Amino acid sequence: MFYTTSDPKSSSAISVVTDEGTEEHKENMAKGQTDKTEETSDTAAKQSDPEKQADPDDTPSLKIDVVRIGPDGTAVFAGQGSANADVVIFEKNKMLAQTSVSVDGEWVAVAEQPLTAGEHLIIAEMIASDGKVYRADQAVIVELGISGQDIPLIALVPMTEPSEAELIQAPNALAGTPQTQIGRQTVGTTDLNADLNAVLIEPVRLSVMTLSWADQDSLFIKGMSNGGEAVRGILNDRVFIANHDKNSGDWTARISLRGLKGESGLLVSHLLDATNKVIVSHQLDFSLSQLDVGRDGSEMIIIEKGDMLWRIAYRTYGDGIRYLDIVKRNQDLIADPDLIYPAQIFALPE
Repeated sequence: MFYTTSDPKSSSAISVVTDEGTEEHKENMAKGQTDKTEETSDTAAKQSDPEKQADPDDTPSLKIDVVRIGPDGTAVFAGQGSANADVVIFEKNKMLAQTSVSVDGEWVAVAEQPLTAGEHLIIAEMIASDGKVYRADQAVIVELGISGQDIPLIALVPMTEPSEAELIQAPNALAGTPQTQIGRQTVGTTDLNADLNAVLIEPVRLSVMTLSWADQDSLFIKGMSNGGEAVRGILNDRVFIANHDKNSGDWTARISLRGLKGESGLLVSHLLDATNKVIVSHQLDFSLSQLDVGRDGSEMIIIEKGDMLWRIAYRTYGDGIRYLDIVKRNQDLIADPDLIYPAQIFALPE
């Protein structure tokens, strides 16, 4: 470091006493200035030559590269984005942190408050200089123990389905696993530790995706499952046996509602194994009168606890911003997109 009280514009020479290390530092500094000059010249050349300018179709993107969650819930996130854009980290309707992307395209955000014990699904969004919002292709899943001592489980999952998790950090229960095996790996790889697979791979599940009217009196149901041999269920007093594709997990069923009494609907579905034993069950309560929203032929979705419109849009259309279309189609039913409730039924526009 050099210090002088001389006028910066002065051309007078300044004599300094240097040693070998200082001379080396000066050479490096001079080299850095030369590189910077070349870079500036290159930038100017790109600006003067339209063919060397950035591709106008290059869409801004937001990436999450680093996630660090402490046993006490303290959280740090980092990644890449468009220079000078704003980045917001949030969970559902709660903002966890906000920051800005540096001129080098990097950002770091520290959560203002520690995460609470339990499961978390954390999203990152970037607001570009033109006001457009871009969401990171991956979300962060965190499982934080109640003890405040255990290392949390952290994984990155794509926002589109089917999703494959990428393990970032393993809990204490897996502390014996070599560090090389608990790095950034994709679920399903053969070299991934079996215990990690058990933690990350989604357990056997059964879900109802959409409902639609097959005709004036019959309801058509689409669902998904993971594992199992067959799907059966009941809507109030109407038993159904689903057409189940074991390879894809997709299942469909058709139920006649003619003569069905009562205002409330209770849809219970069961996933069975090869011995017809129930592996997992799924239950939905709703008002039958709400099904009229789909009388125009639209598919319908029954809101469950934890659902968010943007996730429904991702699952249905592959694009989260399409939640706006769902809101528009159901504007009489949705006063606030951030406030939807279990058992509500919304129509899905084509």
